[in-house]
Amino acid sequence: MSLKLVQHAKNAGLGQAIKTGFTTFLGISKEGDFLAAMDCDNTQPPELLIKMYETMIAGSYDIAIASRYRKGSKVIGLSKFREVMSYGASWLFRIAARVPGVRDYTCGYRLYNRTFVSKLDMYYGESLFTESGFACMIDLLLKAKPLKPKIVEIPMVLRYDEKPSASKMKIIKTITRTLKLLFKNLTSAAPTAANLGKTFNQQETARISLKITNRK
Repeated sequence: MSLKLVQHAKNAGLGQAIKTGFTTFLGISKEGDFLAAMDCDNTQPPELLIKMYETMIAGSYDIAIASRYRKGSKVIGLSKFREVMSYGASWLFRIAARVPGVRDYTCGYRLYNRTFVSKLDMYYGESLFTESGFACMIDLLLKAKPLKPKIVEIPMVLRYDEKPSASKMKIIKTITRTLKLLFKNLTSAAPTAANLGKTFNQQETARISLKITNRK
């Protein structure tokens, strides 16, 4: 087992951290691997990854989400305001921009199948990550939606009482960005299956041509 540490010279925000993680993973991983994303502040139980992985393998899922809104889930130590805000966002997106299989749109504790991450990268390229703050997790799910991912949620016990420092989330900014994402999703035309297939075929052809050109 090898470990590769990737750091930013200064804090560039959650969105940039996620982007760096995804691009690094695609560069060093192989087919059949999985990408895990989680907070490292004692709030999210790392042992849950085992159940997430086993569930994904058993059901051939593309994404597994550690959810606060499934039977058996529990949130400990979160302020009532933050709890209501998160729950409200969950219902808002379930009603207005539903992604099948998802109740928890904002939790970043997820496990991704490399095959699906490659599809996202192939389709969106540099435009996959455009949010710098906490809204990037919602944005990622909304961008995944046209590719029809198979998603499963695993109940999680979230321990905010174990968090060593106060949250760095800027609440007003996050709410504003979240509402803008919802409006954008409702007003933009979703890619059709035909267009998605055409895009993948074009990009695969471009890659094949590039390989042929680079041959000696």
